[in-house]
Amino acid sequence: MALVFVSSTFTQNAEDNEYLPGVSPTLEFTFTTEDITGTGAPATLLVCNNEKGFSMKNIESICSIGQSTKKGKREFGFIGEKGIGFKSVFLVTTRPYIFSNGYQIRLSEEPDLHCGIGYIVPEWVNGRPTVSDIHRVYGSHKVLPTIVIVLPLRPEKVQAVKKQLSGVHPELLLFLSKIRKLSIQENSKDPLDGVDVATAIFLSHETDLGIKKDINGDFHQLSLSAQEGTDKIVKEFKYYMWRQRFPVKPENIVDERRGLKEWVICLAFPFGERLRRGESSSDCVGYAFSEAVVAARKSDKAAPVSSMIKVFDFLPANASPYVELERVRESIRNNLETKDIIPYQTFSTQKAFCKPTEAGRLIPAFRNILSQLKAQGVPLESISSQRKHICHSALDLKRFDPALDFLGVQCFYDHWYAKCIQDCDLILKASENIYVELLVFIMKNWQTQSDHIGYMATLKYIDQHGNVALCSINSASRETYKICFGLTYGDHTWLSKCNMEFGWKEMYFLPNATWSALQRSQNSDFLKSALKSHARMKAITLLDFFIIAVDSIRREKNSGLVISFTHFLCHSLSKNLISSVKISEYCPSIPVVDRFGRVNLQRDAVLVPASGSKWGKLMISNPWTNENYVELGKQYARCCKFAGECSSKEMLHNFMVVYIKAKDIPELCPPGAHFPLAYSYLTGEQAFLLLDWIRHLRTDNSLRWNKFIENIQGKWLKTYAGYNSSKECLLSAEEERSIFAEMGNFHSHIPIIDEQFYESKIRSYESDLKYLGVKFGLVEAYPMIVSHLMSLTQCRRSTKEAAIPLMKLMTAASDSILWDSKWDRFSKIADLPFIDDSYYGSVIYSFKDELAMMGVVVGFTKWSNVFTARMKLPKNPNVEASRYALSLLEQIRLLNKVPLIDETFYKGRIGSFKEELKSLGVNVNFDDTKEKIFGQFKSLSSSCDLSKHKTLSALNCLKHFKGKENIPFEEFMNCLSNEKWQLTWHGYKCPKDSILFDSEWGPISEIADLPFIDDAFYGNCISSYRDELKMMGVAVVLRDGCQFVAEGLKFPKEPEAITAASALSLLECIRILLAGSSNSALTEHFLLHMKSKWILTHMGYKTPDQSFLFNSSPSSVISKKWGGSLELEDAPFINEEFYGTDISLYREELKEIGVNVEAGEGCSSLAELLSCHSNFSAIRRIYRYLNKFKWMPPSSEKSDLRIWIPDHNGTHGEWVQPSVCVLSDVDNLFGASFLVLDKYYDRPLLPFFSMVFGVAKSPTTHDYLKLWNNWESRPEHQITTHECCSFWKYICSIWHANGGVAIVKGITKLPANTADGAVQLIDKRDLFIPDDLQPVQIFAEASANPLFVWCPPPSLPTIPVSKLYMIYSSLGVQKISASVQKGEDFSMDYSLLNVLPTTEVIQKGLLKLVLAFLADVPVCTTVRHEIAQCLLKLSILETTEPIMVSYSLVLPSDKRHVNAKARKMVYWEKTSNKLIIQTPNKSDNKTIMEFACQFATVVSEGLLLKIMTSLIQQRKIRAPIFDGLYKLVRLGYFLDFNVDSIECLLKIENLEVLTEDEDFIASAFAVYDTALVVYKRKPRSVKEMSAPIAEKDRTKRRKR
Repeated sequence: MALVFVSSTFTQNAEDNEYLPGVSPTLEFTFTTEDITGTGAPATLLVCNNEKGFSMKNIESICSIGQSTKKGKREFGFIGEKGIGFKSVFLVTTRPYIFSNGYQIRLSEEPDLHCGIGYIVPEWVNGRPTVSDIHRVYGSHKVLPTIVIVLPLRPEKVQAVKKQLSGVHPELLLFLSKIRKLSIQENSKDPLDGVDVATAIFLSHETDLGIKKDINGDFHQLSLSAQEGTDKIVKEFKYYMWRQRFPVKPENIVDERRGLKEWVICLAFPFGERLRRGESSSDCVGYAFSEAVVAARKSDKAAPVSSMIKVFDFLPANASPYVELERVRESIRNNLETKDIIPYQTFSTQKAFCKPTEAGRLIPAFRNILSQLKAQGVPLESISSQRKHICHSALDLKRFDPALDFLGVQCFYDHWYAKCIQDCDLILKASENIYVELLVFIMKNWQTQSDHIGYMATLKYIDQHGNVALCSINSASRETYKICFGLTYGDHTWLSKCNMEFGWKEMYFLPNATWSALQRSQNSDFLKSALKSHARMKAITLLDFFIIAVDSIRREKNSGLVISFTHFLCHSLSKNLISSVKISEYCPSIPVVDRFGRVNLQRDAVLVPASGSKWGKLMISNPWTNENYVELGKQYARCCKFAGECSSKEMLHNFMVVYIKAKDIPELCPPGAHFPLAYSYLTGEQAFLLLDWIRHLRTDNSLRWNKFIENIQGKWLKTYAGYNSSKECLLSAEEERSIFAEMGNFHSHIPIIDEQFYESKIRSYESDLKYLGVKFGLVEAYPMIVSHLMSLTQCRRSTKEAAIPLMKLMTAASDSILWDSKWDRFSKIADLPFIDDSYYGSVIYSFKDELAMMGVVVGFTKWSNVFTARMKLPKNPNVEASRYALSLLEQIRLLNKVPLIDETFYKGRIGSFKEELKSLGVNVNFDDTKEKIFGQFKSLSSSCDLSKHKTLSALNCLKHFKGKENIPFEEFMNCLSNEKWQLTWHGYKCPKDSILFDSEWGPISEIADLPFIDDAFYGNCISSYRDELKMMGVAVVLRDGCQFVAEGLKFPKEPEAITAASALSLLECIRILLAGSSNSALTEHFLLHMKSKWILTHMGYKTPDQSFLFNSSPSSVISKKWGGSLELEDAPFINEEFYGTDISLYREELKEIGVNVEAGEGCSSLAELLSCHSNFSAIRRIYRYLNKFKWMPPSSEKSDLRIWIPDHNGTHGEWVQPSVCVLSDVDNLFGASFLVLDKYYDRPLLPFFSMVFGVAKSPTTHDYLKLWNNWESRPEHQITTHECCSFWKYICSIWHANGGVAIVKGITKLPANTADGAVQLIDKRDLFIPDDLQPVQIFAEASANPLFVWCPPPSLPTIPVSKLYMIYSSLGVQKISASVQKGEDFSMDYSLLNVLPTTEVIQKGLLKLVLAFLADVPVCTTVRHEIAQCLLKLSILETTEPIMVSYSLVLPSDKRHVNAKARKMVYWEKTSNKLIIQTPNKSDNKTIMEFACQFATVVSEGLLLKIMTSLIQQRKIRAPIFDGLYKLVRLGYFLDFNVDSIECLLKIENLEVLTEDEDFIASAFAVYDTALVVYKRKPRSVKEMSAPIAEKDRTKRRKR
């Protein structure tokens, strides 16, 4: 404080003083150990200044408060203006003396005996010190200055003053505008050590170096001279001075400084050596610096830690190359190491500090984890027991690293983290998201922490019972625990449940919640890779699980496990978790359980369970067990539940049939083994099952068919002659039934199938029976009948009944043919009735004449009718069939050949007889014969009999006929053009449906199946007839054959096989087709083929509608359109590097097939391809593009929409559902519940997400209530002030809109402030609204638990307190005033108490204080006077006993009572309007202080409660209103509410009693004597000194 006294007060006053012209302003300090005042002071300080001297106004100002003569003179360069500066001398002295212009007064801090006021009451000096005493000490040889101030120093301040005088820097003089000389000297009989003073320091020379008017600055050169100690040598030091003036900005002007228009910056630059004094002590600097740091830390205990740590920016963290500075730096460090200056984390609202060596620094990632755990509500108090404290997060930042290194604050060792995680049980207490972040931290620091954390149980998994269990990373790495996870959430949850069903002990899965958190993590890929490396944890697919399961089943051979595994596969397929292709691929290796419960690992075939099967009806039991045909057990036919999923019999049966290939009749493929059932008599149903089976096997062309036929040749068919084998049976035709009917009983001896037994259904199996050898009709039955007849004849048993069948037989035989080798070719193209010589043997050929007599065709004659009726060409001609066709053509030639006259035979002379021949009917002209020739050609072309030679001959004739007269060229051309005679790759085609190949067709032929003329058949010479072929309609150029491309387009399965040339050729075809006259040139068939993925883009092969044309040419209009929104890598733009720049020439053609070529197109395709992106910049551009062109998805696809959320680096991220996103979270409350999009995307995109994706703009009331409920469930039931303020700000904003119904139902706990400043959630029934401050204070001290609802600090005007209290009330909270029960414990009667006059306590000064304060709030006049009347109407009672007041509260939740007592010295009984006081002991300062505080409290609370609600509603309250009045009343009490003292106090506090309040006070009080003794007067000088003051008093009275 001496520092302020010396360097501030007197320097300031001297600078503000006025000096006579020609006077060099000088300020001098003289220190002496002589007691010239006679007060017993150990030392005296003289302060001398040669200004004009004191006047009456100066005396009056120095004897008052706030009446500075400098007020309002800032623009003239005055520094002081408050009127209290001189009073600071009382810090170093108890009695200052002033000698100036004849005035010689002194002031004393002790109250005056007459008026009781100290500090400002002047007293004339008659005795010591005298002017001569002062002159002697100052220096008798010098002239005494106009002002001398004598300060007898307090004993404890002597050293401080000496030190300050020694430390005054001489360069201070450079920055003062008036003072030209500064002198500090010592005048002592015995000089004291440590005072090193300069005799004089003065400005000896000043040179103006220029003025810069444009910047309002000037430049000077000053010479500073100094004379040290007794040395007579004056040293001069030069400085360059720069001063620049700046105007005060209007926004920075305040009322107290309104006269200040500008401010000045002054800089001094030493020119050469600087003026220095004394030696600095590094230890002192270090000590002072450390004390300053501690003081800064303690300056504001209520301030947040973040505001306290700014002092660390000033620490000398960096080493200095200067030895002296480095010594100071070390001194500072040594001092600070012993101070509690490091704030550490308490994980509560309390602030705590420790020494640097007791604190540790955290890895930022772990600190972030702890912050999240605290927000989650996990108790972290046990962390403080880890020997070292955690450095506060506000200090443990990178920018403070140098400062912390300087102080020796070390980072925590690796083992600390392991111990912290284990002791605080963070693994199980943390939420899944935080747990994953903890794993990320462990993995990123594995190299250093593996020895400590490796053996800790840190990995979660699901055990066999479905519970979450833990294992260590080391045990997992040794595969003691194999922990797995699925690739997708569906895979993971399903495999996890299946794993529990199987009960395998060697494999476990992550909990589902952990998997989800792992996928959401920004470090998902890193963590998976690290866990795979260090814990052998791996991702597992369904196929991997499949292989593991099969291996386990093969080892254990557990039938129950096999059945469960089958259910697993069945449900995996139904959930689309595995493709049917993969199941089909792996299912042959799946073990099955047979009917005996045995596990079969290998089998050749599988039969469905016998129960309900067809094969069971046919065979009863499995006859092929030895052939490894496995019959499935009955377990496969039961309904059951697996992993929570129900399996129906149909579902499992279908799965076994489709994928396990379980077979039933007729699909069952039999082995080559014996089939005993076929040798027994079959029922009709069994026979039909067998026939169905046979038919199916014939259709499938089974390799085992022939063997099966051999095995079913038993007698199983029912005939009229009994059961027979199929080859011995006969089935008559319907038209032949009459013949057999006429035979009578004769047919019962023939094995004709009994159709009545088979209910006539047997005829639907005619083809199958015929294949089995059953005879059909009389022709095939002939040998059988003949044999029977011959046997009868031999036995001479032929009767009429036998003769008639014989005759009928002869009639039927008339259509038969006896085989001859000449029939071989024709038998291939006709179904001829040859007699079965294999049945009769070769002997049948010895009866040719007899057979001929019966009508059988014998030999190769007279056959045409039979052949024509039975001709049957093959459906699919091949090489062999063509050979057969030659036989047909040969016959046609025999029947239809043209009879040309053989001119050679007639030696060429026959041509001269044309007319004679014509008269005979011979056709001699071409016109007469052309019809026959053309008809024959048509016949040949239709039969595809034109050989290469004939075709080329025809083309050659056409070439020669062209242009010749008398040749029907056009007719011949038409004949050739309309017939299918040209062999192409698609078979025989007419010319107009054919293409002649050349190089132009090469590229397009790679992607289209075209009817090119078969040059392999015709040879290369076919190209020489290009013109003739073109005339006939053959397409010889691409332009003419584009329609074939449209019809035959066929892309290869692998799009990589499509060359750029092929694609461009296809686009050329499309251009030609579009240029045609038909608008439907692109057929639906063609466009359907176009939808394949054949266009190469920068994102792979895409369909046309998924592709975009970019065209990177600088002059391209297209690229400019896309360039405004998208970049090349954003969308599947066509790969110009592959196709070349010519691709842009086909812009219209590409547009026609669906390619997006214009900006604004392809929005849907871009949206579908969004999921392929992971680059945040690209995704953001695509969103902007979609937003720009107003894209909206179909309503059916909105459920599939996802939004990309990038990680903090923007390099990775994840696709999330819109339901977990909101556009904004103003208060940052929902970071754990929602993904806030305005943190990732630009503001213009937010409406797009809202409109298209349906993202909520902000969390809803339901979300807020859900969040509050989560907070209510926190273990510690605590929330932060920010969380509380944000939540209730929102509730206040929507209260009226929602009516509060949902909020009332959703909130069970409300916030309350704890003793340590935290916000705790408590049952709302146990809280009260603090509407009465007196019981609030009492119960706050009496109850350990909070009782009052939380109220926001005044710095948050957005939460109206009145509205918040109203909401609390709606939620069921009671007011404390209505709930508290109170009573007085003292028992004396009021009549026994001493009654005091009201005005003795409620004085005029008290009313002035109250009314002036209320006027400033402001409160209206009527209310102010009503409040004042409350004080005046009080009955004042005095007691000598303590006043005990008891209070009681009932907590509704458990009917618990909270009792409190308060000892009072002042008690305001409001019901009877009495003020009871306990008289304080005047000699006990503590009691007086306690009484003053209670009196001020009672009065303030009693008055303010009457207006508090009104002020809150009007938002006129100013914080802290109670403290303001309380402090005024308390201070007024110490002033005895003296009117003059109160007026002085009000001026200091800038308060004023209004005129109407003065009138009110005057009318309420009697007139009191207001005369005050101001001075102790001396008769000769009192008039001079008191006149101005007396005048001032008269002026004040007139104003009143």
